[in-house]
Amino acid sequence: MPIILLGRRRQAGAAPFEFSSRIRLTPRRTAFVFRSYVRPPENVPFAFGSLIRLRTARMAVRFTSYAGLRPGSSGGSPGLPPGTPVNVIPGAIPKRWELSCPLGRAVRSSYQHDGETETVTLTLKTDARPGETLKVFASLGDAPAIARHLTVDRRQYEITRSRTEGTTTVIRAYNAAAERARTFALPELVEWVRSPRLDYPGDYVTQPGLLPASPPPLPPLRRVGVSDLVRRGCAAAGVPFSLIGPDPFAGETWQEKRREYSTGGRTPADLFGDTYGALGYRLIVRGDALYGVPPGESLTGEGDAFTRCEIESLTERGEGAQVPGRIRLSAAERTVLGPVVPRDPDSDPEEAEEGEQTEEDKRRSWKETTPTENGFTVSTGYVWNGLLRQEQQVEIGRVEVTEGVPPDQIDRYGLSGGYRAVPIYAHNEDGSQGALTSYSVTRTFDRVLISDTKTTYSYHPDCPEALVRQQTTKRGFGYTLSTQARMVGVSGTLFSASLPGGDLVENQTEIITQAWYEEGDLAGYLKSRRTAGKRLVSVEQARAEDEPDQRGPLQSREYVTQTLGEVYRKIGPVWHRHYGTTGGATVPLYDLDSQEAVRLTVRTGALQTGSEVMRNEPPRVEWPKRGQTPEEGEGADTDPDGRLRNEISLPQHAAWRVEGGGTGTAEQTFGMLETPTKLPWFAALIAHANGPRVVQEAQLSVPRGLLPGALISSPVSGVVESLSISTDGPKGTASLTAAQVTAPPLTDLPWAAENDRERGFVVSVSGAQVMVNVPYLAGSNVAYHPRLATLLRGFSEPEVGGVVEIATNNAGRSVIAGG
Repeated sequence: MPIILLGRRRQAGAAPFEFSSRIRLTPRRTAFVFRSYVRPPENVPFAFGSLIRLRTARMAVRFTSYAGLRPGSSGGSPGLPPGTPVNVIPGAIPKRWELSCPLGRAVRSSYQHDGETETVTLTLKTDARPGETLKVFASLGDAPAIARHLTVDRRQYEITRSRTEGTTTVIRAYNAAAERARTFALPELVEWVRSPRLDYPGDYVTQPGLLPASPPPLPPLRRVGVSDLVRRGCAAAGVPFSLIGPDPFAGETWQEKRREYSTGGRTPADLFGDTYGALGYRLIVRGDALYGVPPGESLTGEGDAFTRCEIESLTERGEGAQVPGRIRLSAAERTVLGPVVPRDPDSDPEEAEEGEQTEEDKRRSWKETTPTENGFTVSTGYVWNGLLRQEQQVEIGRVEVTEGVPPDQIDRYGLSGGYRAVPIYAHNEDGSQGALTSYSVTRTFDRVLISDTKTTYSYHPDCPEALVRQQTTKRGFGYTLSTQARMVGVSGTLFSASLPGGDLVENQTEIITQAWYEEGDLAGYLKSRRTAGKRLVSVEQARAEDEPDQRGPLQSREYVTQTLGEVYRKIGPVWHRHYGTTGGATVPLYDLDSQEAVRLTVRTGALQTGSEVMRNEPPRVEWPKRGQTPEEGEGADTDPDGRLRNEISLPQHAAWRVEGGGTGTAEQTFGMLETPTKLPWFAALIAHANGPRVVQEAQLSVPRGLLPGALISSPVSGVVESLSISTDGPKGTASLTAAQVTAPPLTDLPWAAENDRERGFVVSVSGAQVMVNVPYLAGSNVAYHPRLATLLRGFSEPEVGGVVEIATNNAGRSVIAGG
């Protein structure tokens, strides 16, 4: 066995050393002893010794070994009996790994940089009280050190005092720019969300020629650039932001009431993730700045090279399971408005536009956000001229959907985001686990629209206290494993947004109109009330019996409209209430042969009529006497939904096949895109970000300052994704991960129709024949083709300007299938 002795080099001409050893084996009955030591002469300044005792069952042995170092004679003849010669090889003290700061060298340390975060944990041999910042150095021997400026986290530390190790302090430091990007809560930077205008009708759009010429001109809808908003968000957090390469969102804008966005309570990283992150860009922190790096690109132009001596080990693996088979992208829906719908004859006449709120009105109005178990609810109330004019409640949150999936279909849900699969096994008779039967697949929809309820109020121009019209609309959205979320516009006086929503499964409208006695002794009493409601009673789904990923979206099928009319009359001293309910009601339809209910149908006509003597008086307000006019500003009411304009949203989307991809689908909606012209560019970026990867993980023998985003070459090639350095005493390791991503080619795919329905605006109604104009996109323009459809029995007659759905029956005829 070789023996290595560390010592200093002697001066020139010093006598050589010789090594001699002697072994003695003495059988004993008691023990087996191995003794080894160096017996130096008086001029050799070191020695060593060891003792080993072994016992065996058969015999005891004593083993002794003596070794000595003796100087040789200058004449070449040994001064002592010759022994084993020693070859002296000059050496040096091994290099030590160090990770240190101005407070001292770390006993143990760990440094991590994964692109978006940069942290270090130091264990110092002192009772340290660090300041706000630290400059951390990583080095090996005399090699150049890596220096990083980090901020001390004063909330996290640990001080340990012991008899054996003394006092040690554990501190954590982080990159302040990266921390602000992830945690800084932004104020509201979108102007119209922060300061909404109150002079917009609820149906105002910028399409020329659609609004009547009578209303006064309104200011243009406000916009803000998508890229500009990201930079402003980073600047508000005190972090500069730069984009590498051309800007894919150049010229794209968020728009008031059409392509909504909000920054309140979000972080700069959220703004980046909603835009560039959705295209596969990486957010990388370098020092005190942030950079957006496209897929496959780097922050440096030329790659650094390694020598093979710097690499302790190198692991290479190929990753291709993440490559999707299809890419489906959508731009913002194109909103097409129909003709102006005539006002309800029982409602109040057209009135002047609203003026500005007073300070008292602003104090009485409210906009509150209430956290819920899975999200939050936004509640608003708009007060003008001392009266409540609009209420709105929007529920936003997380929705989880769970369905069973056969084992042979589970690969369709492993690659798309938001899915979790739990295997379900059968149980044998002995209680042991049996064969795999199915998977319980759960899909999570984050921050989606659950419901939207809005109520508007209008008052009599001569009596501001008399409510003459109240309209409530409520929409509810459902979600399944196959639901494809789309951007849904939510519009209100104090809250407007464009939010991802699922399938429309609840659509209710209720309009209450009231008339009041205006003259005589009964002035101020409620004269009549008419409540008209329309609600969705059934939905349908294409291929509902197929596997979840093959099913179509939920679609509205049948609506029921009911009207309750009430009239209040005073006969003598007694008030009488006369009422009548008309409209449709769902009734089951039975098969004559099987006598089983097969479906629901709608019955129309008078449902209930009658009268009753009232125990109490009807509602009453203080009606102004004849000749008395309201004070200035009173009665200048407007109905936000007075000039109703129905709308149809036309999807703008495209699909591609990824060559060599798997079975999954990458799907994204870019609600800021007004047109779909940039979707092919976006698809190429997403395909590149999810393309085949070659990942290399290298263990280095020296620390290298190759941070994420750097380009490196042979023998480790690609763009650095992460760097870590850890030390424990004089030992240390440095790990580096780099990846090369290949962009797969794309082939255009037709967008499969979700159903055979068409939606259009009613032009005219003649008996059971309805003329409908169906809009469609011809390039960037909206065109129409007329369709003549038949109104089936059970459906109420649509109004001119309303929206209907047209389907083709088994006989090939176009029929009205819904509203």
